[in-house]
Amino acid sequence: MTVLGTLRTVSTLPQAAVAPERLPGSRGGARRPFRQPPTPARRQLPIIHIGGLGPYLLAAIFATLYAADSVRRYLEFRTESWDLALFTEAVKQYAHLHAPIVDARAPGFDLLGEHFHPILALLAPFFAIEPSPITLLVAQALLFAVSIVPVTSLARERLGNWPGYVMGAAYGMSFGIVQAVDFDFHELAFAAPLIALALQALLRDQSKLLVVACIGLLCTKEEFGVTVVLPLGIAWFLRDRASWRRHLPLAAAGVAASALQILWLIPALNPNHVYGFLTNAGATGSAGNDESLGQLFTDLGGKLHLLLLLGLVTAFTALLSPLVLLAIPDLLMRFASSNTFYWGTLYHYDSVLMPILFIAAIDALARRRFKLIAVPAIALAGLSMQSAYGLPQAFSQQQYAPSPLHIQALRAAVHEIPPGATVESGISTLAPLAAKADAFWLGNTSVDPAPEYIVYDTLTAAEPLTPARMVQLAEAWHPLAVYELVSSQDGVDVLRMP
Repeated sequence: MTVLGTLRTVSTLPQAAVAPERLPGSRGGARRPFRQPPTPARRQLPIIHIGGLGPYLLAAIFATLYAADSVRRYLEFRTESWDLALFTEAVKQYAHLHAPIVDARAPGFDLLGEHFHPILALLAPFFAIEPSPITLLVAQALLFAVSIVPVTSLARERLGNWPGYVMGAAYGMSFGIVQAVDFDFHELAFAAPLIALALQALLRDQSKLLVVACIGLLCTKEEFGVTVVLPLGIAWFLRDRASWRRHLPLAAAGVAASALQILWLIPALNPNHVYGFLTNAGATGSAGNDESLGQLFTDLGGKLHLLLLLGLVTAFTALLSPLVLLAIPDLLMRFASSNTFYWGTLYHYDSVLMPILFIAAIDALARRRFKLIAVPAIALAGLSMQSAYGLPQAFSQQQYAPSPLHIQALRAAVHEIPPGATVESGISTLAPLAAKADAFWLGNTSVDPAPEYIVYDTLTAAEPLTPARMVQLAEAWHPLAVYELVSSQDGVDVLRMP
């Protein structure tokens, strides 16, 4: 063999054969293969695989935050309206297997004569266990948090793992959800998870789940048949036109249900036999809203501001999906009202749009290649709105929060009222009294017969009131009754019929 051939043969041998290591003390016979120095073993960090539990854990985090905000506000007597008292009384009546007669709304008023929301009866068993407005507030926190699960699950399925969690967190801190949680209680808490489930079922072609979610929506609010179920039925038909015999009946059922509720059921239960949200102010049970097409063009600046915020919440990516069209009926109904809160950012009105906008954004990004840019943009947009509309703003100490001494006085006043008594009260103590007694609102001073007790927070009066002056006012409100002062602490007076 030539020298060149020998070199070629050696070059093709394994590395261990090319560079053998001579054993110590040997003269060339005993050899062992060359060995690399041992590499220190790397310490493996434990990896927790949460899998399908991730969306539920995210929902649990937000449920805790939502409940903490709501319960804290309630315990500090920072109730903003009578809604919590009205729904507390309604759920209490359901728990006792009675019709939802709510005297705080008006003496003998059936709350189904204002809005059609029999789905509230689902809370009755929990209220029977813990008869407190806190039961409603915790239930609302859980319902809004549950809506995070379908949004996050769908986003993980269509966009990937980390974009899915980012979208779920952005949805959970969106202004529509947070502002709803920060405002007492409302039946729209049921709408958010139902709409999210319906849209998830639509995109996954889960027909049974879609129908069940729509039935729930028809039991949540009377206009949902037209503003939500009808558009969903049309969208279902457009996705599979060959099966129109199965899909279009859902849209027809939505229209029929809303017509039945608005034109017959609600007027039949209303004391004036009207649907108050289509009448002028002044009637019992009327919301004071003038619904007309002319209202669409009033306060255009405020309405454009809302539209801008609705676009910003998903960095305008929702506009790239046809699902965003599902938001139009709700916006048209609100813009046609004379109630300026309908196109504001406060309270619960925008909560029904959040599932639509975020799932529309997920649908749009799933069909495009810029999700790695769009998802962080959505997160940044959500973070930029937190100081004005988000959780930090909700948890901030409000200027109108009562002092600790005044909170103690309000609690003592509520404790003074025996269970089952009739009591008249202002907004601050109306909800806790509605849970234990037959509560009336002080704004309805024509209560007959006169209530046994009156609880009045004089600090909310237009002018300072002495206890003696408070007794005079109470007897002026109820000329056939006589009242005496039971207690007065830090401006909170409790009166009683002797």
